[in-house]
Amino acid sequence: MAYFSKRAILLGGACAAAITCTAAQAQSDQAMETVIVTGIRGSLQRSLDIKRESMGVVDAISMEDIGKFPDSNLAAALMRIPGVTVTRAGAPNMGATTTGEATEVTVRGMGPSFNETLFNGRRIPSATGGRAFDFSGLSADMVSALEVYKSPDATLSAGAIGATINVKYPNPFDKNGLTLAASVSTKYQPNDGRFQPNGNFLFSDTFFGGKVGLLVAGAYTKLSTTQFMVSNWGWIGHKTLRPCQLSGYTGPDCSAISADKFLKDGVTPNPKYDINAVPINKNTWFTQDLSYDYNQVQEERKNARVSVQFQPTEKLLVTLDGNYSRDFVYQNQYAFAIWNNSDDMRNIKTSSNGTIVSFQRYAPTDFDTNVSMGIQQTYDVGLNVKYNVNNKFSVTLDFDQAQSSLNPGNDHWGGYSTDYGYGPSSPNGTNGTTFEVVQPGGKTLPYYRNYGPNGDASRFADTSIMGSHVTTTSAQRNRNFVNQLKLEGDWKEEGLTLKFGGNYVADHYHMDYWGPWESSRWQWWSGYGPDSNNPTGVHLPSSLFQGKVNLPTMPGWDASNAIPYLLKVNAADVWSYLNSLPTTTPGFNGTGKSAPYEGITPAGINTFSAGSHQVIFEDTSALFASVATETKFAGMPLKVNVGVRYEYTQVDTRGIDRPLTGLNITVGDATAYDTTFGPSTNMSEKSSYQYLLPNVDLVLQATDDFQLRFDASRTLTRPNLGDLKPNKSGWGGRKGSLGVSGGNPGELPFVSDNLDFGAEWFYAPNSYLAASTYLKSISNYVVTGTSTYITDGKEGRASVIDPNTGTYAVFTLTQPVNGPKANVYGLEVAWQHMFGDSGFGYQMNGTIVQSDKPYNPNNLTTGAFAITGLADSANFVAFYDKDGFQIRFAANWRDSYLNNFGQGQSSGTQFGSEPVFVNGVWTLDANTSYDLTENLNLYFEANNIMDVGYSTRGRFADQVLDVVSTGRSFTLGLHYKL
Repeated sequence: MAYFSKRAILLGGACAAAITCTAAQAQSDQAMETVIVTGIRGSLQRSLDIKRESMGVVDAISMEDIGKFPDSNLAAALMRIPGVTVTRAGAPNMGATTTGEATEVTVRGMGPSFNETLFNGRRIPSATGGRAFDFSGLSADMVSALEVYKSPDATLSAGAIGATINVKYPNPFDKNGLTLAASVSTKYQPNDGRFQPNGNFLFSDTFFGGKVGLLVAGAYTKLSTTQFMVSNWGWIGHKTLRPCQLSGYTGPDCSAISADKFLKDGVTPNPKYDINAVPINKNTWFTQDLSYDYNQVQEERKNARVSVQFQPTEKLLVTLDGNYSRDFVYQNQYAFAIWNNSDDMRNIKTSSNGTIVSFQRYAPTDFDTNVSMGIQQTYDVGLNVKYNVNNKFSVTLDFDQAQSSLNPGNDHWGGYSTDYGYGPSSPNGTNGTTFEVVQPGGKTLPYYRNYGPNGDASRFADTSIMGSHVTTTSAQRNRNFVNQLKLEGDWKEEGLTLKFGGNYVADHYHMDYWGPWESSRWQWWSGYGPDSNNPTGVHLPSSLFQGKVNLPTMPGWDASNAIPYLLKVNAADVWSYLNSLPTTTPGFNGTGKSAPYEGITPAGINTFSAGSHQVIFEDTSALFASVATETKFAGMPLKVNVGVRYEYTQVDTRGIDRPLTGLNITVGDATAYDTTFGPSTNMSEKSSYQYLLPNVDLVLQATDDFQLRFDASRTLTRPNLGDLKPNKSGWGGRKGSLGVSGGNPGELPFVSDNLDFGAEWFYAPNSYLAASTYLKSISNYVVTGTSTYITDGKEGRASVIDPNTGTYAVFTLTQPVNGPKANVYGLEVAWQHMFGDSGFGYQMNGTIVQSDKPYNPNNLTTGAFAITGLADSANFVAFYDKDGFQIRFAANWRDSYLNNFGQGQSSGTQFGSEPVFVNGVWTLDANTSYDLTENLNLYFEANNIMDVGYSTRGRFADQVLDVVSTGRSFTLGLHYKL
């Protein structure tokens, strides 16, 4: 019913457009001849011209003026294009769940990793992992246009399944003579209370009679936000529960009874046997960890561009250019959470779908201070030489070298944290609490009942009994290096254009990780210490605690049951204190020498994780050709473009393997294992694939103002680089549930056969109505597959005995595999209208997208499959632009969508990778500007006016994952141009 309603709105809008547009055709000839140069209307006119003249399905956004883009965020600007929606989650490994800023884009329902991003036609690397590109790190005011190719251009690239997004940067010959533009502004977010500086400049000039040009541009952006966040770190699916755990049970506690009828001899009856201890079949999901967080997030971005052009003769043009960006995200988090496992839960209540909506658990109290950070630094340097052999034929040679680095150098951390609290970590420990964890569903935040030592809420944050617990550090270091060379020839005759050539792209990726886990460094000071009568851990002096932070409200959510405050502690201070203590201090658990945080590199403190090491060489050679011509069909002009691209890709993937050599039952938990490993060995595997990618574009000019489009093509998207590792890692699990993860070096790219049909009516100046339908038939879709892996010593496998069974250990191997096919189909409607020369106008667009493989939450198989990113969306922009004054309101809606599989902490789930859904949301932004003089402009922006947060959920609607208050932001600035 909901889909019918959305279609009715979109199609009804199209019908209304037809009525209005008919009347609009009667505008005067004077209005028809109006030429708009700058401002909102100028930007929209340039974008309309690109859309109208393109052979394929192309949408664009153009700058409003020199050094002034319509939106301060490039991803947010792309939302104005039909079929484009944004992701506001923080980029992977960049330190924050979300800054509230738009980061990545989805096109026609295909998520960020299905889109390819180019800078002036060149592939740009990303070190955050995967194929997705984070647009928030770029300065919008340094960009001249964004082009979104929804159908491929064979001469440009292989054409991603979603879209190819070409970021066009300016060059000095774009405008003859001197151009100077600059802006300064301050950004304020009420939830943070600080004003942050922003600025950018652009200088461009030509010299020596226009034969030499120089452009220099730079930008600096800083933002800060303070967030209230509630998170369930993962929903763990289990197939059984014991009756003694369920609400209403009144017998002996589960710990006092047994599910075994006989003692170990198999003959003597077990006096503790009770039917209520015998597991029953009941599919349930419980929260791994419910966390209350207070986040302080800062982001700093730096961008620069230099372009030099030289044209000694009319036939030769040389362009040397370079781009640089650096994005630094830092998050300091104060938190409270308790870790859960199913065996310790009591008084369990479930919803009808199996979600455990409340339970009780006796546990210690954990507070945390977590610092996470990420730096992504990217540069590219390119040389382009174009030579016009004659007035018909030209040759272009283009070379570019680019590198993106995550946490470059040796002294950058991925994060560090300290965990402190009170309660039992040993049989005789005290100050425990029987917590009740409640997951009410709806728009009410999950919450705790009965907190504080022994249930005394007044002592919840009693610093006199605080002891040390887990301390962690980590460092992720990635590098993505791309070399590319392209040679293209262009032949132009009257009514005929021929392009042909080839290019080579070497895409090399290197990933390493350092952490405390393999050395048990994180457990050196754990245990909560003597204040809770534990033999491990130490007392933390009250001087380390800096007071409390009160938790604010959560707009749109009922937070009435939230805990009132969190403790404020500097994690580095706790580290310095702990590491100032001698290793002979009672409560120290370590076997090595303690190392202070200050002055020590991440690699020095942490242990290198061999399983995470990955080196990928992906080299692609391509040949391409396209022919464009014009003819007649039934007396109507018909533009035809036929292209073909051949690509051959070689993949060489390398890693380090640490073979499992033993399993031992842990002393404290008979269901868990200690693992032992053999020496590390280097591994490598090679693979290759080749594809022929044709495309046909037809544009029929039915009238001077109305045209029909038909496009057929094949495109591909390469697999995520992280999927290609040759080694296995993550050996472990519990009794009856052993698991290990692996990569797939032979994984093939996603391939899509695409059909597009559209109609466009340019019924008045700077006004049009367009509708298009599309179908994508996708093969080689990647799913997380599972298989049985037996450590029986055969075919290179190690020989390992499971001590619980006395036979070879049986693991479930989880790895990406090319799997099913899927179809994606949708409808896009766009309407842009100007009310003559009044200055008023609007844009609206809507997209409906569906698939024949929707997500089924009741499919509990481990290989469940669905297409991510699919969501209906709509945008509406109303504006006024005339006589030096402009104002614009933009409303954007995106429905709930499946974002990815695999939650933050969900190892041990028995129903495959659990999903992450992003909840639907409406947002409203506004901006206005006024020309103080011919050269000076005052502007103001208000973003997220409705104070909408960011929230996600799991398999079912009552499985809340993250709820984050991102807050409003306001920007006031001056823009100067000469």
